[in-house]
Amino acid sequence: MENKNTNSTNSNRDENYIGRASSRKKENSSHGSEQSHGQNHSKSINRGHGQSEHRKSRPYSASSTGHTGANAHRRESKTSESGVRRSSGKGIERSGKVSQKSKKYTILISILAFVIVLGIVVAALWHIVDSYEPSVDIGPAGDTGAGTDNAALESDYMGDPPAAVSTSIERKSGFYTMLVVGHDQVAVNTDVIMLVSFDVANGSLSVMQIPRDTYIEYKGTSHKINSVYGIMRDNSLSDKNARIASGMDGLAELLENGLGIPVDFWAIVDLDGFSGIVDAVGGVEMELTYDMDYEDPAQDLYIHLKKGVQTLNGDQAEQFVRFRYGYAQGDIGRVDAQKVFMSALFRQLKSNLSISNVAKIAEQTIAMVNTDMKLLDCVYFGKNFIKSVDPSNITFITLPGESTREYGTSGLSYYVMRRADMLALVNKYFNPYTIDLTEQYIDPKLIFNSEDNRYISSIYLADPNETLEENVYSADDINDGAMNIPLVN
Repeated sequence: MENKNTNSTNSNRDENYIGRASSRKKENSSHGSEQSHGQNHSKSINRGHGQSEHRKSRPYSASSTGHTGANAHRRESKTSESGVRRSSGKGIERSGKVSQKSKKYTILISILAFVIVLGIVVAALWHIVDSYEPSVDIGPAGDTGAGTDNAALESDYMGDPPAAVSTSIERKSGFYTMLVVGHDQVAVNTDVIMLVSFDVANGSLSVMQIPRDTYIEYKGTSHKINSVYGIMRDNSLSDKNARIASGMDGLAELLENGLGIPVDFWAIVDLDGFSGIVDAVGGVEMELTYDMDYEDPAQDLYIHLKKGVQTLNGDQAEQFVRFRYGYAQGDIGRVDAQKVFMSALFRQLKSNLSISNVAKIAEQTIAMVNTDMKLLDCVYFGKNFIKSVDPSNITFITLPGESTREYGTSGLSYYVMRRADMLALVNKYFNPYTIDLTEQYIDPKLIFNSEDNRYISSIYLADPNETLEENVYSADDINDGAMNIPLVN
């Protein structure tokens, strides 16, 4: 049996994936320059010449927010320094006090001006998005080369992705897929990975959580999926946003090819940003059914939460979603706890978010998230979430699979995807096409399997689970206490 070493360093970064920003194709959308507006209708994806555009990564971040205030701050500093040179004694102290007060007023005015402008922009876009339609990615099923006739799909199972049923595959109208990731700034691991589908036309949202220990092969080497972002990230790039985009583009393309569906958009937030977002929405009210106590100084992790109904602030929310050491199922228990938190968060957003406060919340959160969405895309999804999504139509799923040790009772611990179950869930909750995908589309290159490891392969190739739907929960059910997370005795 070949022993494969797990490697999460950037030396294994595949240049073919780093170039994803220019290689992933996106269907032309009527919004184009964002001056014209699309209409909701079924879109036919045509691979004829000139019919698709290259998707360009558009990492959006408001990290430059407050530049006006920063420039004013520098001007005030120069004035203060010149004042010091001309004065002496108490005059220096008075000059310093005046300068500090002036700086505070200048920064405050700059922030207020930004909020006002953002409010005006959001209010204007709020009405525009009714006739707007975000552009979408063709994806592997619609970008597989020359089509065949309408006979059965052709695939050698281990080779390239299969050819499409015909030269044109139609996408569902108003159906979008997104990759949402949370990462650790220090280790660059993405311990939170979620595939999200938003069926705007039917007002439903589905979230599939991918456990961080999920087995995946890349360039002939086995990895846990939480290391892929760091492997794909191009650290030779001087611009931070470009580095983030390279890692997210690579991770998204890997998942596209493995799951057979497109990733239209991605978003990534670090732990500090997560805490800030929770604070920005006013905290999240939820009931903790047990005490949580754990400390790990090496990770700067201190978790101390008491059971009972309470409103978690950003720091407490981070403690809750990172806790896993008391769960009988370890990281799977933590994944389920995140479902509980997100269900409570969606309930709060649904009840509190409106046009009157969305600008303020956007100003506080937009700098904490990197995404390839345009501002108009964000407003479009936000408005449609508020308008049409009910907690009963928000579905949470864990990537179907099982945990195992690499060699049965020894070796690294992995979570292995069950391929047949994944196909069933993709078709029901995440398939953006008007036809069902067949098994040839799901992981055609077997990146979620290790053929020479019988412990991993036996899980991957298992027969469909007849009780699969028992592990699918709505946010309403979770808020009513349906999620039971067993604890260590």
